[in-house]
Amino acid sequence: MRLAELVGLDDDNIDFDTRVIKVLGKGSKQRLIPFADELEEGLKIYVARRDAEVVRKDKAFFVDQRGQRVKRGAVQNSVRASLAKVTSMKKRSPHVLRHTFATAMLNNEAGLESVKKLLGHESLSTTEIYTHTTFEQLKKIYDKAHPSLTF
Repeated sequence: MRLAELVGLDDDNIDFDTRVIKVLGKGSKQRLIPFADELEEGLKIYVARRDAEVVRKDKAFFVDQRGQRVKRGAVQNSVRASLAKVTSMKKRSPHVLRHTFATAMLNNEAGLESVKKLLGHESLSTTEIYTHTTFEQLKKIYDKAHPSLTF
């Protein structure tokens, strides 16, 4: 999900029964994002801790220590710090995580149309931007298997 979608989440946007997150995307378009066991567990742990430690000021799902809706900058800083612990990449942003998600989906044989819907893209050509990484990986695999026949 996009950073703006994340910080805009309210409690009622997350349905634990159906395991779906309802986000309001670009152009005020609503999108449903399914989630699996691992994220459900993490979200429930977060909610229990949030409700025990913070007095919330509104219905925001993600809040800061004062109980106010978390700010974009705080998420960006948190992601940057967390990624710094696991990668030496120079670019460490929430969008990098979104890009990684899309690339992983494509690398694991998800259809371009499905990835388009999950990302909330209006146009398939926007989603195709993510295929370049996949193609680069295919070239490396090919070169490794056929070292004398390079692109």
